[in-house]
Amino acid sequence: LRRQQRAFYTTPIKALSNQKYLELVAELGSENVGLLTGDTSLNADAPVVVMTTEVARNMIYSGTDLTDLGAVVLDEVHYLADRFRGPVWEEVIIHMPSHVQIVALSATVSNAEEFGAWIDQVRGGCSVIVSEVRPVPLYQHMMVERKLYDLYQPTREGGHALRGKINPQLRHAIARSQGIQSRSPHEAARGLAGGRRMRRAGRRA
Repeated sequence: LRRQQRAFYTTPIKALSNQKYLELVAELGSENVGLLTGDTSLNADAPVVVMTTEVARNMIYSGTDLTDLGAVVLDEVHYLADRFRGPVWEEVIIHMPSHVQIVALSATVSNAEEFGAWIDQVRGGCSVIVSEVRPVPLYQHMMVERKLYDLYQPTREGGHALRGKINPQLRHAIARSQGIQSRSPHEAARGLAGGRRMRRAGRRA
């Protein structure tokens, strides 16, 4: 916006496009943000347009004038590895005009340096930026029968744990659902888990 250029923000699915559209409207104002998906078109000539990656690819192939486009954000760029949809991301990276800066975002690219080297090869310049800190923590849970448990042992402060020991309450619930008479969660936490199988009358976990 400072450069008086346009920007595209692309996502793999319409639901994420809608979410990003609302976030950017809240930050930049509705007059500055548009939305383009397979079935929705809002303020398509805005300086910032959120769209699915397929829409961006189709704009390239249809000959849309992109001379005023300064940057394209490819969110969830790891879709490049998808067997069926990956070529869409690949085509956008390769065929987007050379004057457009591409920002590729993903939380799950394991070979970031190798991927960055490929972008450098096809576009002539790439900086790989790696962060080990998740802006939004990822908590893992397991459901046993109808109850949800933290996968890892909760912290003493009562919060969720990101990693560490397996939650003893979860171990106890699994054993109980499988018909194993387990020791209490407190005993299981001290390494005393174990027990004998109970008879069950056709009950399924």
